[in-house]
Amino acid sequence: MSKDTVQSWDTNPANNLDIAGTSIAIGCPPSNVGIYMRTQMAQVATWLASSAGPLLRSGGTMAGAIAMGGYAFSGASNASAIKDNGTGPTGSLSAAADRRIGYRGMPKKTVSTAYTVTPDDVGYILEVVAGGSIIFPRNSTLVGSAQFSAHDSTIVVQNTTTGTITLTQATSSTLVNVADSTTGNKTLKARGRAIADLGLNVADTWYIGGAI
Repeated sequence: MSKDTVQSWDTNPANNLDIAGTSIAIGCPPSNVGIYMRTQMAQVATWLASSAGPLLRSGGTMAGAIAMGGYAFSGASNASAIKDNGTGPTGSLSAAADRRIGYRGMPKKTVSTAYTVTPDDVGYILEVVAGGSIIFPRNSTLVGSAQFSAHDSTIVVQNTTTGTITLTQATSSTLVNVADSTTGNKTLKARGRAIADLGLNVADTWYIGGAI
């Protein structure tokens, strides 16, 4: 098979006997070496500039996903999202779960009345538009994609109402006020904001701070 492109090169050196039909086998004419080098340069340049090359120089659409640090960065159709590939520790989300890039600002969700947080809320601002409560569940009883990953579970709660709302610890879970170490349900002040994060080494404990 003539080696006409970079993709046709063989990982076995013994199979690379020509380049674009010019012999580079042992004992080939010396003049073939110059032809080989120039042809190789042209093939590499063509590959780098093509859509099949390792990087896009300009324009075009990235296909597939780039995996890094246990996460997959999705392509142009979803370029603002980081996707958890689901192969991390217990509690990581499924491959379909988006994680937004922080430098573009935290996205928000609107919630009302009694609302129980889920892993899909991680990295979001929950804007409470009607009175009620935000419930923090007992994580150890959750299963699979419904379970949070410790220290990958930061959630912001924003009270947009003129009244208070309750931040509720579910049965057998614990809310800890990071300002004074008190536990139990907390009252989020009118138009107040709080940040909650699941503890790394303490099971079913949420650490929370803010206007409480």
